[in-house]
Amino acid sequence: MSTKPKKINVIYYRAGHPVELCQIEDTLQDVQHLVGGFIEHVTLPHGLSLVCNEEGRLLDLPVTAIVTIPANPPFGVIRHHIHGNFFVCRSKDCEFASVQEGDMDLVREMVIPVS
Repeated sequence: MSTKPKKINVIYYRAGHPVELCQIEDTLQDVQHLVGGFIEHVTLPHGLSLVCNEEGRLLDLPVTAIVTIPANPPFGVIRHHIHGNFFVCRSKDCEFASVQEGDMDLVREMVIPVS
């Protein structure tokens, strides 16, 4: 008996394209295809997660966005340069989950697209 993979809604950033809301199957194969390689998970505030290509910088992929995350004093903020395609979703019980209404506004406060 096979189970169908669940589908999740994600906010997808692709180099040279507008940001889009899309639905993907929550499988390792689909997630790796979306980011173009091995995945790296970055925890964001508000229960959000950023998933990008783990080797994006090593592969010299273009910087797609700068992500600013509030940090505890004395650090102020942490800035990540994201190389290549990536998406933002929610995390629940150590699994990826769909973004919710209002998440796009939260993401826009943290993610500045570059290309």
